[in-house]
Amino acid sequence: METRSYNFSSIHLLDLQNIVAIDMGTDEAHGHKFDEWFKFAYKLKPSEGNFLKNLIKKHVHHLSSYSEEKLKMKFLAIIFDKIDF
Repeated sequence: METRSYNFSSIHLLDLQNIVAIDMGTDEAHGHKFDEWFKFAYKLKPSEGNFLKNLIKKHVHHLSSYSEEKLKMKFLAIIFDKIDF
């Protein structure tokens, strides 16, 4: 059996649905599983806002031309380095 791989940037929901069963959750527990994360009201500190503004300013003219891998390394990895997981 051939193992296929997909890039996140190029796969569509229909493709995913053909590969795996995606359960969006219909009951109360599943339907709101991530509400705490998505509705969390985080207030950026001034230093965090400045960091993001400077990062965007540095890359604004190149973001649309970055490949998925280059975007990860030049933009997202810099942000992830700032997060204390």
